[in-house]
Amino acid sequence: MKYKSYNNELKIATAQILDVFNNIEIYRFNSDSEISDTIEIPIVYGHRSSILKSLENRNKTIKFPIMALSISGVGVNINRIHSLNNDIMYKDEVNSKILPKYKIGMPVKIGYNITLLTKYQDDLDQWISNITMNLMPSIYVVWPHPYNKGNIKSKISWDGEFDIEYPTEFENTTYKLEATISLEYNTWLFGGMANYDYGTGEGNGATDPTEYIINHINLSTTDNYDYLGGFQYTADVETVD
Repeated sequence: MKYKSYNNELKIATAQILDVFNNIEIYRFNSDSEISDTIEIPIVYGHRSSILKSLENRNKTIKFPIMALSISGVGVNINRIHSLNNDIMYKDEVNSKILPKYKIGMPVKIGYNITLLTKYQDDLDQWISNITMNLMPSIYVVWPHPYNKGNIKSKISWDGEFDIEYPTEFENTTYKLEATISLEYNTWLFGGMANYDYGTGEGNGATDPTEYIINHINLSTTDNYDYLGGFQYTADVETVD
């Protein structure tokens, strides 16, 4: 590919999903049906099986309930395409080059699965109630346009279904209940790179969307983003002496 295109849109989407669902609160009750404790359910990035293995290897204990987030797929959203072929390229008269118009977005949809692992049916019942009352019909999140053109509103929708499983005696018995929901996040991919000038091959001073992840969601320094996940999101930085 001749032109570089990456503005952290998919990373921002994943960060926002983690931020929206992190620390859902449920209650524990005593024998008189009074609230005795409040539990915050953490969400970690990675597939259920990878996270369980990762946590077991780290400290030999797993605290439940816990949620696991994984990406199920990414695709162009055909229904949201409107005349994207018009004026996608333009001529840079100064450098006599044909360059992409960065501000035109390609609509995409990202599929996510969130799985709850818990030991108690009451935890699952409360989680189902929280999800149902807060996700229907849909919710919206806002993030900055990579080329400083205001904010973009993205829709998070849920199909309304809970996939519930009870592990058998032949499977992992450290938790008793498992429930999964499927989400669709509608967002945009933008051509080029916000902090790269194709005409000069140098940075153009535009705001790097990565700053949004660090400053607004701050997942780069939390356990939920990389440390507890079954796999890393970003490669380690290599240094040369």
